[in-house]
Parts: sequence; structure tokens; C-alpha cells
Amino acid sequence: MHHTTTSSWGEKVVVEEVLGSPCRVFAQRPKHLGELLWWGAQHGERTCLIQGDRRLSFAQLAEAIDAVAGTLHRQGLQAGDRILLAGANSIEWVVTFWACLCHGWVLVPVNAWWSPEELAHAAGLVGARLAVADTRRRARLPNDLACLELESILPQPIDAKTDGGALAVPLSTTEDDPAMVLFTSGTTSFARGAVLTHRNLLANLHNLLAIAGRLPGSPEATRNPAVTLMTMPLFHVGGIQQVFTALLSGATLVFTEGRFSPEGVLKVMADEGVTGWAAVPTMLSRVLEVVEKDPGRLDVSTLRTLVIGGSQVSESLRARARSAFPRTAARGLGTSYGLTEISGVAATAAGQVVAERPGTVGRPLPTVELRIEPVDTRSDDSIGEVLVRSPGVMLGYWGCDDDPIVTPDRWVHTGDLGRLDDDGYLYIVGRAKDVVIRGGENISTVRVEERLGEHPAVREVVVVGLPHEDLGEELAAAVVLHPGSAVDEDDLANFASENLAYFSVPTSWWFIDHLPKNATGKVLKSQIVREWGVARASQPN
Repeated sequence: MHHTTTSSWGEKVVVEEVLGSPCRVFAQRPKHLGELLWWGAQHGERTCLIQGDRRLSFAQLAEAIDAVAGTLHRQGLQAGDRILLAGANSIEWVVTFWACLCHGWVLVPVNAWWSPEELAHAAGLVGARLAVADTRRRARLPNDLACLELESILPQPIDAKTDGGALAVPLSTTEDDPAMVLFTSGTTSFARGAVLTHRNLLANLHNLLAIAGRLPGSPEATRNPAVTLMTMPLFHVGGIQQVFTALLSGATLVFTEGRFSPEGVLKVMADEGVTGWAAVPTMLSRVLEVVEKDPGRLDVSTLRTLVIGGSQVSESLRARARSAFPRTAARGLGTSYGLTEISGVAATAAGQVVAERPGTVGRPLPTVELRIEPVDTRSDDSIGEVLVRSPGVMLGYWGCDDDPIVTPDRWVHTGDLGRLDDDGYLYIVGRAKDVVIRGGENISTVRVEERLGEHPAVREVVVVGLPHEDLGEELAAAVVLHPGSAVDEDDLANFASENLAYFSVPTSWWFIDHLPKNATGKVLKSQIVREWGVARASQPN
């Protein structure tokens, strides 16, 4: 199978009609994900994937993709059939990912930690024809779903041939055909499947490469390729975009083995000379704790780019990161804002901008439009819900005819509260639902969390609203302390009151060992409220 044409990648942005609405798009752009394989094959024998002692070159990747695509084709699959991919981060996962995306099937990556009930729901919702899963996940899948074993899906040995292998592009697939169903991180009920097209995923990739000055075919495209540590789950949109950018830029992706451990991350950084890492705040904080206890134990001086995203990032965490990884301080400490429903990133910033504009998540990418819609006309109208429009906006949620967040003219309601400054930089101040109304006073839980998080004894904190007979809601803080810390609720209340109005100081406190989180590191506030309610109900009057 040979690919014969590739599209050029331009920087010029024009307005075209996308699914009936005007949209900013790149005038010159690729239109099928299969085109990416040709660019990846140009990197030849350069190392592409590392996991433990295993290494795969870009040439071997092309050959492996071709072999896996052949295996999938022999299962009798038709164009548009949905394939579930369930497994921990691995080389096999990446190869299967590309084989599905580039040969006309619709990939459905699922959360590796889901229960059998959640996996069955996802498979049934999308009408999956086949699953590819590792041993641990296979045991949780429905018995009536045909399944291939992920661990043994690669040919052995993988011989890199000179003909480029898997470079076919099914011409029947169009720019706006579904390529992937990516499930959002559900905090209540079942997660929803965002239907992402070839246009969606390529637009996000094109934006990121354009702002980095690394568009394919340009002199800078493959200069000083990164060695990127991959700790984000591959079934998350942030993980997927790293797989895309690595293929185009010739970067090496390095996977850890087993469960996340701060010590393991630091060892891999030192052993492989990692230059880039994209981390969620929780993971970064755990790693920083180890570095701060013994700064010189491992050499992590190669790290030059650190991007923090996925949830709110405090200024204190940024400062700790600059101190622990000094090479990132000048221009390599970045931040970003995005969501699954827009196929990735909406805004990003790096370097001096992050230091000069505390709290910003950056400016919108070239083909992204942002606007702020006031949620309460009585309050500061510079703050409102963030709406996004771009060629990355999903088709919709699979099986959901009445789309709850995409407007008829293709704006996505993010559910996040934010503001734009005069220079177009975006600041996220919380979730629209992260507001507790206590006795008529609107309180941002994010602001309270930031203040309590500044206390040296506090490792993690989340603030929620609990039902209150007189006030409507009371402010409640669930707190995880650093080991050995000795503070009580009075200490923390006094600390909070130094910087917060009296009504913003929590009146109910819960000291716990850890905060429940979903796969992307976001705290499950709804679960905390439920568990807290059970705990309170069980207490004697």
C-alpha cells in the first residue's frame, strides 16, 4: 500500500464554511490523518518509541502499522466500523492507534481504568465491531465483543522495509468523516463520546505546529527533535495530541512502565535525557516533592520544556517547577487550555508570558475564536462562560441528537468561567458550577482553594457546597495534609480569613487521606459531596 500525494501545510488563515457555519481554517492543510504517516516515515531510523528496554524506529513504526492494519482488515471490518482500543500506555497501543485511524475505521480509545459496566456501555453505545485490548482490560470487556490481544498484535520481529509500508490513504474518507470517538472524563453517570473528525484532529495539530514554527516541510520542522516523556493517558486528548506532534516533528516518545510513580518518572528522565514533559498538576506536584527532598540525586537538567495543563494551576506550583527545573524557567514553562470537545487546545502560552501574566492560560491558537458570555448580568461582566469556535469542534456526542453544548452556529459552551484581557489573553477563574451561593453571596470555590493551598501544611484541598437549611449552601473544605503536619480546622479558618471575606471562609471541614480523581487528574467533586453526605449522616446527633 503506497501513499502518492501529501498536502502542504500553510500558515495563512481564511474563513470558510464548515458544517454550515463560518470558521477560521488554514487555507493549505492536510485533509486525512493517513497523510501523517508519509511525513513520519521520512524520519527513517530515528528512534520513535521507547518503553523500558524496547526501542522502535520510525521506519519500524511504518512497517508495524501496515502489519496491524492487515490483521484488522482480516477481521472483516468495513470502512466506518468502530474499533475499541483498551489498554495501558504502550508501544502496541500507539501502533494500533495509527492502524485504525489511517485505514478508514473509527477508533474508540477507552479509559483503561473503567469498570466492566462502563466498558460495556461504551461498546454498546458506539456499536463496536471489534476490540483490541491488553490482558487486564480483556477480562472486563463484554463476552460477545470480538477481541484481539494487544500484547501480541505486533509482528515479531519488526523488519523496517524500504518501501514505506503503511502509507495508504482511503480516498473514500472525507475531511468531515468521523475518525475517532473520544470519551470525555465523566464526573457523573457515564462518560459521553465526542465524535472527532479528520478535520478536527488535524486542525488542532496544525495549530500547535504553526505556533511552534515546526510545520512539515519547513527548515525548523525537525530541528533538535524532542525526547518527550509520556505520563498522560493515551486515551486522553492531551496524550493523543502528543502522539500526533511526535510523528510530525520526529520526536521520541518515552513511556514509563507500570503505575505512575514520581521516582520512576525522574529515573526515566535521567536515563533517557528527556527534554519535554506535559504534566497535569497532581503528577507534577508529586514529582516536585521528591526533587525538593533530594535535589541532586538524579540529573534532570536535560528538561527544557514543561507544559502544565488539565486543571487549575497555582502560581506557587509554577514557581516550584521553575526552581526544580531551571532550564524551563526562561521560555520552556508553558500552560494551555483545552477540552476534548474541541479536539485539544484552545489557548496556550509559554516562557516570559507565563511569568508576566500570572494566571493566564494563553492566547487563542490561529484558527480558534474565543468569546465570553456573561452568566450573571448583575456581576462583573468581564467574567463569563468561555465559548470556543474552531475547526476542531466535534460533530457532537455519539448517540445524542440534542447536542447540549454546541450551538447551531458551532460555538462550544465550555462550562468554564473566564475573562479576556485587552491583549486577548485568556484567564480561567473556575467552572460555571464551581460557585457556591451562601446566603445570597456568590463564592468562587477556586479562589478559596488557592488561598488554603498556600498553607504549608496543606498538600491538596477541594472546596464544595453542601446543603444548608438556612443559608441554602455552606462552604466546605476537604483537606489532605502533608505527612506529619499538625493543624486543625481553626488554624486553617484563621489562615483563610486573613485574605478572604468572612463568607468565603469554610465552615465545615473534612480531613482525608486523598482526594478522589478521574483518569486525567481532575478532582471528582460530586463524589466528595456524596461521600461527605454519607459521613455526616452516619455521625450521631
